[in-house]
Amino acid sequence: MKQIILTFIYSSIITLCYSQAADGYFRLGLAYQSTGNNSEAIKSYTKAIELDSDNVNAYYNRGLIYNEQGKNDEAIKDYSKVIQLNPEDTDAYYSRGLVYHTQGKIDEAVKDFNKTIALNPNYAEAYCSRGFIYFIMDYEDKAIKDFNKTIELNPNYRDAYNYRGSAYYMQEENDLSINDWEKAAALGSNDAKENLKKYFDIDY
Repeated sequence: MKQIILTFIYSSIITLCYSQAADGYFRLGLAYQSTGNNSEAIKSYTKAIELDSDNVNAYYNRGLIYNEQGKNDEAIKDYSKVIQLNPEDTDAYYSRGLVYHTQGKIDEAVKDFNKTIALNPNYAEAYCSRGFIYFIMDYEDKAIKDFNKTIELNPNYRDAYNYRGSAYYMQEENDLSINDWEKAAALGSNDAKENLKKYFDIDY
């Protein structure tokens, strides 16, 4: 009995040490990532995962870097692992959806944005990204609905104004289009400024 208790204690200590070491490597990865040293950040996150295979944050942050580097398959793999470990991680669904969109996997992207919204109905970015997909698929009404929700959640979301302005333009709602592009331009959107000049000869 005494041997069993000692074994349990030793096992707990070892687990704690590995967990603390993994956290240390994760924090080191954060430091490298914050300075733009992504290669060392990946090494640190990978080491953290080796020490703690359930380290959700290490998988997610490594996925972000892979995404930034254009390593889409690696990014999706890491985001999927986060979702496996935490099926309610909205950021992982949203980030994976963005990568799917980059890959042209539209159905998969929409599914991930839908899941993000189902888990968090106040996730403005997911509405905007899904709306943009609807827009490029020529579903202007559905796109506008999503952009409306984005703006309701974040009244200063300039891309939502810009995209909604484009959707209105496709519907020949010129006054609404100009209003949205002017709002987006006021928020700093160069694309909106270019649209105003190109389609309405308005300098902003």
